[in-house]
Amino acid sequence: DRVRALLDDIEAAPDELAAVVQAQAVAIREIPLGALARPAWRFTGMGSSRFAALDAAARLRASGRDAHAELASASGGSAGGRDTLVVAISASGRTAQAVAAARGDSALAGAADAVVPLAATVAETSGIATMTYRATVAALAALVDDGDAEALRRRLGTAPDALRALLGGGSAWAHGAADVLDGGRPVHVMGDGLRAGLVEQAALMLREAPR
Repeated sequence: DRVRALLDDIEAAPDELAAVVQAQAVAIREIPLGALARPAWRFTGMGSSRFAALDAAARLRASGRDAHAELASASGGSAGGRDTLVVAISASGRTAQAVAAARGDSALAGAADAVVPLAATVAETSGIATMTYRATVAALAALVDDGDAEALRRRLGTAPDALRALLGGGSAWAHGAADVLDGGRPVHVMGDGLRAGLVEQAALMLREAPR
């Protein structure tokens, strides 16, 4: 059932994160020269893909770059052009809106100049973006940092072990957290504007996981 599938996704997260970061580092080195130097960036995606893009775009704007995260389903988006880098995000590679926004073995990959993987060894089965959201955040962070693949591996080198330790110690905090959240009252997620995407993803988890 979906409960078991979600637990399987959560338990597989540390090993998958380690594997996907290695795969991303290889792929990022293959991005065409000059692509990341384009002055305008447009991220497009749906759901959790767009949430991850919101924070990446905010980081670029904070450094003085022209960057926005757009809904792939919007009836009108940015015009694009030779000076614009379009980062189309889809965990499956088949999201119809993201494929269309990119104007084009996935349909999205066939329309792209370069592909950075969001999965490595296992696929999510619960239908809730947990592993792929984490992988998207990692990939976009590396792109925003001028495609520094080695920095990606250094920065996230300890993350799988930290995640493994957090999940391994779940008996110390999971039940208490569930009791606090399961009070029958609305749950509000708050955070800094530069982390609006993370706030949206957290709210999504609190809606989707119980459902």
